[in-house]
Amino acid sequence: MLCSTCSQENRGGAKFCHACGAPLKAICSSCHAALIPDHAFCDNCGHSVGGDAASRTPQQVSHPGLDPSIDRAYTGAEAAHPDLRSHSAPDGTIAIMFLDIEGSTAIADRVGDLRFMDLLREHNEIVREQLKAHDGWETKAEGDGFMIVFHSARNGLDCGVAIQKGLAERNKVNEEQVRSRIGLHAGETIKEGDDFFGRNVILAARVASEASGSEILVSGVFKALIESAGDLEWGEPRIAELRGLGSNHELWPVIWDD
Repeated sequence: MLCSTCSQENRGGAKFCHACGAPLKAICSSCHAALIPDHAFCDNCGHSVGGDAASRTPQQVSHPGLDPSIDRAYTGAEAAHPDLRSHSAPDGTIAIMFLDIEGSTAIADRVGDLRFMDLLREHNEIVREQLKAHDGWETKAEGDGFMIVFHSARNGLDCGVAIQKGLAERNKVNEEQVRSRIGLHAGETIKEGDDFFGRNVILAARVASEASGSEILVSGVFKALIESAGDLEWGEPRIAELRGLGSNHELWPVIWDD
């Protein structure tokens, strides 16, 4: 069992890290909520946690429904468990963005590692330029996968639009196309507390996994926060089943290429 605080390996079933004393929390492999010892099912989502589930730590859990780049960004952020409250609005609301390059593995196989690193650098420079311009905080980046948070949902959306427009301009003059998939969700860090990572962040990651290249896809909660401005155009909503997160979710594509 790997400690999320110091990365020291511990024996299976241990409750505290032998190296640093940090508690070793077991989490549900479906919804990532904390598990209660000896329970056969997760009391948050009903997933069976028999067998060796009680010994799983965040670094050891895979995330069904996530693509590899987004999964790595989510897992890295989850392991670091940064304090997101300092980046929230006064009412505790925070906007969460996940993004990655569509088909990055296939691109790397086609163009080779050296050329792909150049493409990755171009993509990441555009992303970082825009997150800085829109007061975003880069929580985690793993390869082409990013998790970014904003104190304002509108800042998050404007950043997403700017990223897509920047990539579109880049693609006009380059033969090898780079298309990013962006997903946005919002939640309340103050009310959610430590469960924030268990629900809101994984929901944002799964929204991004449902997006297509060059698309910005947002949750219904996110849309409700920003649609009152009346200056946005939306595509047809689609219903997606987001594993471990309860009922079906309505997801909305943003029409940004005006």
